[in-house]
Amino acid sequence: MQKVFLLLSLSATLLFSNFDTTTKEANTLMKTNKKQAYKKYKQAYAEASDRSELIRTFAALAVTAMKLKYNDEAGSYADRLRTIDPSSQWVDKFRKDNKIKTPKQIKLINGETHLEQMRLGDNAYKQRKYDEAYIN
Repeated sequence: MQKVFLLLSLSATLLFSNFDTTTKEANTLMKTNKKQAYKKYKQAYAEASDRSELIRTFAALAVTAMKLKYNDEAGSYADRLRTIDPSSQWVDKFRKDNKIKTPKQIKLINGETHLEQMRLGDNAYKQRKYDEAYIN
């Protein structure tokens, strides 16, 4: 029993360390190579293990996408952040400052995960159907 717990603890620590390391690398790259930083932030997203890490990653991806002039992606990542943090004032400021169209309300259907909602939002953004990017 102790071996299983130790293995699970070690796995969680490695995931946390990978996320932090990848995020630090991305932050450093932002100064010299935004496209590489964007790729690193996407890697950090894949390594994120909790809500707090997702919030940090979506904010970084939104800002980086905006700086690269990937406006639809910037809106999509801001939308993702709002999905998991509906009261985020950062999203409102980001949207206003950068003239980004993001939904004003995000509601999940019972039983739907935020990842499923994000996929729907991404598809709507790709088709520039901003009104369909959220569910009333």
